[in-house]
Amino acid sequence: MEAHVRSVMTCKVRRGVCQQCYGYDLAHNKQVKMGVAVGIMAAQSIGEPGTQLTMRTFHTGGVAGKDITQGLPRVEELFEARLPKRKAIMTEVGGAVEIEKAQRTVVQAGTGKQIVDTSPGQKIVKVSFRAVDEKTFAVGRGGKINVAEGDKIRQGDIIAKKVDGTPIESDVDGTVSKVMKLSVTVVHEGDKVREYIIPQGYTLYVKDGDQVEPGDALTDGHLDLQALFKAKGRDAVQRYLSKEIQFIYSSQGQKLNNKHIEVMVRQMFSRVRVMDPGDTDLLPGEVIERATLLDEQDGAIAKGGKLAEYEDLLLGVTKVSLSTESWLSSASFQETARVLINAAVTGKIDELAGLKENVIIGRLIPAGTGFGAVTEETAEATSFEAEAMATPEKPATALDAEIKAEGPSMGTEITAEEKAEAASGE
Repeated sequence: MEAHVRSVMTCKVRRGVCQQCYGYDLAHNKQVKMGVAVGIMAAQSIGEPGTQLTMRTFHTGGVAGKDITQGLPRVEELFEARLPKRKAIMTEVGGAVEIEKAQRTVVQAGTGKQIVDTSPGQKIVKVSFRAVDEKTFAVGRGGKINVAEGDKIRQGDIIAKKVDGTPIESDVDGTVSKVMKLSVTVVHEGDKVREYIIPQGYTLYVKDGDQVEPGDALTDGHLDLQALFKAKGRDAVQRYLSKEIQFIYSSQGQKLNNKHIEVMVRQMFSRVRVMDPGDTDLLPGEVIERATLLDEQDGAIAKGGKLAEYEDLLLGVTKVSLSTESWLSSASFQETARVLINAAVTGKIDELAGLKENVIIGRLIPAGTGFGAVTEETAEATSFEAEAMATPEKPATALDAEIKAEGPSMGTEITAEEKAEAASGE
């Protein structure tokens, strides 16, 4: 039996979070209302018990000295997506584990290849895996190629002959992927071994014969979030962040609902980098909000154009705040001069869609009782302005036209009687 559970981290709404994915408002024990600032609630819910966390980064001395980050510094390390101080050694490939126990020494072979040296106490973990590889065979000018693209070949098959008649044999089993005038490329699967040197002081999490997947930790320590993101993807990083932060709070007696962590983690994955803009108005290499990208994609689909290609990003909360679409919000946070200069040079327009930018200029914020009211107010103001521009005001009399052209003098007020006399005089 399967149960599908909604989560803030998987919500498909482009801006904000939908009611169904957020669920109950914990302050009132009922479904959350539209317009509730759940981001501010999450920040306060994480920050307030965070004052009770320890601020420890202690060092254990000796040969096997190591830094252990706990409490608030560890929470900050996670939310900022920083490289951990004691990083676990993670495998980048999946396969069978073999632990080499014999000590190696430095040997300079005749080819100049240097063998890795291991100090006493170090271990070497080997991960055997199968990988798809390419091998190119050079034929040379005047040679004769005996295979075509897509042909299956076995080790020992003659794939070509050089100009002098010397046969070129394949030393691998595979498929011919590319045939050029001077070369033949064969794609094949081969057994490979990836080695990881485990320094002294690390505890191994694996043993001989274990099967590992890409992104699995071989030793104790904290996982590098960017490496985990590359190896296992977004879902694995989201689960790891949620589990780690919850563990820190619960281990020190602080209760924290998981949905507050999910709101923060959702923001850490809210940016993308444009690789190929396609037929959108985006720029290659630009870091933008996912919602902005999806809006641009909709425009490209409507025109029947090519969609933009992009890659997901994992950013710390500080970098996320600095890369927001609102330049007013970014400037009020950090690096004010840089943000304002960048906004001026690129001609940015602030749509005043968030809380901070509306607070700065003194408008009603789009949250709580103001949710939707700001949108209606903006729409009314826009339509009123459009009407005013479409039907310009016409002066009633020649005197009004003269006053409108010259402008009123300071301190002079024209009465109704003077206006009437001027009109009758005409």
